[in-house]
Amino acid sequence: MDPAHAEVVALVQGISKQLDELAIRGLRAAAPDDTTQLEAFRDQLQGMGAVHLAESLDTLLTETREGRRAAARTLVRSQAGLRVFERLLTLRSVSMRLQAVGEE
Repeated sequence: MDPAHAEVVALVQGISKQLDELAIRGLRAAAPDDTTQLEAFRDQLQGMGAVHLAESLDTLLTETREGRRAAARTLVRSQAGLRVFERLLTLRSVSMRLQAVGEE
């Protein structure tokens, strides 16, 4: 696995873990460290061009800070969007490996 792909995989795993923890503990229990970590993830996603996921995290952050009930729905949507992104990464990785095998 090339370093860039490994970095993206680590980012996705970190975001998934953070969102899962928030889902278990509840958004009202989100600490400043949680929001700081989500902001860092959002910025990383924007930097790599995953704008849709970054916007989803931004909406989640806003709704959580404002105590909106819609934050729970946004959390689930963010998790779903992340899972789709993860599947696309998997498909791309498999495709690249198959292509490399075909060239040998």
